[in-house]
Amino acid sequence: MCLVWSPADVDTKADGSTFVHLSDTSQIARSRIAGIAFEPGFAVDALMAEIVDRLEQRGLRLAGVIQSLSKEPGCDRGNLRLRALGSDWEIPILQDRGPLAKGCRLDYGSMVDVSARIDASLKGDVDLVILNRFGRAESEGGGLRQVLERCVEAELPTLIAVRTDYHADWEGFHGGMARTMPAHLPTVLSWCLQWQAAVAPE
Repeated sequence: MCLVWSPADVDTKADGSTFVHLSDTSQIARSRIAGIAFEPGFAVDALMAEIVDRLEQRGLRLAGVIQSLSKEPGCDRGNLRLRALGSDWEIPILQDRGPLAKGCRLDYGSMVDVSARIDASLKGDVDLVILNRFGRAESEGGGLRQVLERCVEAELPTLIAVRTDYHADWEGFHGGMARTMPAHLPTVLSWCLQWQAAVAPE
């Protein structure tokens, strides 16, 4: 069963902001992987970008990718891109199908390239891995699934966005090892920062 935040996990500060209370480090050890649940149509990419910005300001060493979508009309390779964290590369991930093509298709060659680049970055000092999605490709065994598997094997704290229509596939992937959080900035930041504090050397 997927681990979710209960009301007892979330406390409210005097200023109205919230933070997640984790009772012990063993609880954290069981949830090195966390998913952000979001509904279709929710601006999760903007949320992920804000999370990255806040964590970088706190000095966390990040790896992985976040997603950006241009406002240009149509469906060309430049519209949907993955931007690296901790590096300076950015890669379009949609196939260039020409002006008469209908619909968008993921470029699996680009995803192989992205996966290899992220994998290489995990060999350095990394505090937290952030991945843009657990979606259709990952549910079918592709996309960034292999990267996510390597993060689990290496016990790297990892954050990923999970659209609600892939929730069952997400649960099937992690088998109860992950937490699922609401798409709420203070809650997600609390998970990231408190995990960091719990494993920091004395």
